[in-house]
Amino acid sequence: MAHWIKLIYERETYIIDLHSIGAFCFGLNNRLTFWLKDGNYPIVIHPKTHPETYQIILDYIKKQTAASPATGFWIKFNYDRNEYIIDLSRIQVFSCDGTQRIVFWLANTHEQVVINRHSNPGTYQRIQDYIYKTTGYSVP
Repeated sequence: MAHWIKLIYERETYIIDLHSIGAFCFGLNNRLTFWLKDGNYPIVIHPKTHPETYQIILDYIKKQTAASPATGFWIKFNYDRNEYIIDLSRIQVFSCDGTQRIVFWLANTHEQVVINRHSNPGTYQRIQDYIYKTTGYSVP
């Protein structure tokens, strides 16, 4: 089921299906960033400038992260001074370089994320488990 929002952003009106968004990022001052499907550029909103839309997205994220595996495999983690909430089922490539790091690119973006086993062990393990469960391949 689609979950649509209407957003006026940089003098354009967007009508967005939140189910098409595979990654959200919370940064400084509660800024919320997400990337439109096939857009490759971020939409950044703040609770003071878009309070209703911001709350709708927060509610959507809460619902998705509590949902069953049938709606995706959402994880939450801190990376590069931001909090990311991503759906691992939308990641198309995972890379490992033998130094106990997992690298992947956020869906719909060129944003690279590097998860190190030593600095973020919980997230590393969850991603490692997801990769094995989904693909049958193990990550060193």
